[in-house]
Amino acid sequence: MFSERPPLLSPRASEAAARRADDASRALDIPAISARLTLSRRPEMSVEELARWFAPKLAHLRPPTGMAGFEEALDLLVDAIERGVRVGVFGDYDADGVTSTSIVSTFLRAVGVDVVAAVASRSGGYGFHLEAARELQEAKCGLVITADCGTSDHESLAWLRGAGVKTIVIDHHQVPATDPPADAFINPWQRGCAFEFKFLCSAGVAFYLCASLRTRLRAMAGGERSIPDPRAWLDLAAIGTVCDMVPLIGENRVLVHQGLRSPSMRRRPGLQALLRRGRVGAADEVTENFVAFTVGPRLNAPGRIGPADPALQLMCAGSAKEAAPILRAVEEINRARKRFQQEVVAEAGAAIDSDPSSLERHAIALSSPRWMHGVVGIAASSLASRYARPAFVMSEDEVSGELRGSARTHGAIDVHRVLKETSSLLIRHGGHTAAAGFSLERAQLGAFTRAVEEAVTRQKEDLVEDPAVYFDGEFGLGDVVPALLRDIRRAGPFGQGFAAPALLCEGARVRMRKVFAEQHLELVLEQAGTEHRAVVFGEGAAPINPGDRVSFLYEPEFDLYRGSDRVSLRILRIWKSAS
Repeated sequence: MFSERPPLLSPRASEAAARRADDASRALDIPAISARLTLSRRPEMSVEELARWFAPKLAHLRPPTGMAGFEEALDLLVDAIERGVRVGVFGDYDADGVTSTSIVSTFLRAVGVDVVAAVASRSGGYGFHLEAARELQEAKCGLVITADCGTSDHESLAWLRGAGVKTIVIDHHQVPATDPPADAFINPWQRGCAFEFKFLCSAGVAFYLCASLRTRLRAMAGGERSIPDPRAWLDLAAIGTVCDMVPLIGENRVLVHQGLRSPSMRRRPGLQALLRRGRVGAADEVTENFVAFTVGPRLNAPGRIGPADPALQLMCAGSAKEAAPILRAVEEINRARKRFQQEVVAEAGAAIDSDPSSLERHAIALSSPRWMHGVVGIAASSLASRYARPAFVMSEDEVSGELRGSARTHGAIDVHRVLKETSSLLIRHGGHTAAAGFSLERAQLGAFTRAVEEAVTRQKEDLVEDPAVYFDGEFGLGDVVPALLRDIRRAGPFGQGFAAPALLCEGARVRMRKVFAEQHLELVLEQAGTEHRAVVFGEGAAPINPGDRVSFLYEPEFDLYRGSDRVSLRILRIWKSAS
């Protein structure tokens, strides 16, 4: 964020690449800035591939042929439907778990299945725990489906098998040495899965399963039965995909592009309420930023500090009247989550800043009995961003003394690999490259901290890191007009695997400075008679004052709070300039 001027500030696209992008722009009739943004990130694209990139269709989705466990899952679902079996659906407590649970449970209800839906609570721990398995069996569920969990939950699945309950695991987390004892295991990362695209989140896998179930049911009915169109669930698939930060390429790009434009995004009562909360009007585009910064935090908040049920209830609400009080409760939970998160980040930051040797280390590993477990993940994200290194942040269970932590990456470090290499010190762990969860005994903390540092150091030694900071073009404040934003949006959605634009502005003057929400910085910037509002998240203490000259990298966006055609800037990196 606030820093010295990057020593190697370079345009992302070479002159040759820029010329190629301009040629493609003319050939395909797409904005030049969109073509440059895309080809600078995906230079291997042919003109034909670029044309598909700018018009992603559901027909571009690869069929689930070869996806391990898929046909077995369909057989189990069809059998349950035919025999009238009650189905339990259990999801993890984050946005991906909530949306994948919502997709499966509401689609099955729409085709006439008796469904018991539940999501995890932080107090019960990560994943599908034994108590949840027992509750679903006691609810007389003959088939249980896990959503965004199950891959590592062998004990619970084995217990259900012993109780005569069939199970389907829908997941995308890394697979341990032994597959889970499920009757159908769907996870693109499992050994023997021939499905080519590995980066689906659980909501994406759930959408695939429901779409294929509809195809199977229609074939069986011979056209005599009306079966809901799974496209009505694309909004939830898009939300889960954006919020779980999987790469927005391939199938994920199609799901998000289509889901953000799905009529369900505006018709689903819980999302209607969130759109009103974010001041997204009928004529405004629903963007991945809105999902990431407005929808995601609210779906994640309940599960961060308690049961995730309110988030599930919001997504499954059947009317605006039902959704309104749920959203009010979710908003209050989200405010509490922010307070707890700020406390963790402030205490952790003070501990790091007071230890001269801490910044010589390649990883952050901190623990405190005062920290709430549900917010250590998002606190780890803040710390990883602030200190430019992966963060492993832990809370301590006061009863058992067990440390439960979350890891977040920085750069190219694979935090799941770090946990795998330190697994002899852990009780359990799971997750993926960018984010993972783990637990360990309190007595192992010192050894774990040293082992994490060693594992991250080994990875860094294997990486060839480019010190350059790239931008996608120099655009002064006078250039940032609604037409530019609309042209840039043509290249979206942006996210993991397809970075948002970073534009360069040199030598603007600070006209106004204000801190909001105790930690974020709002600026009014002026250049050659043009003023724009700008936000620098997490930099409320930055020494930037009215009258200063600054240069910065930024992402432009529409400021819906001040009018749908007003522009604001999300500052990515800012430094004082001489002129």
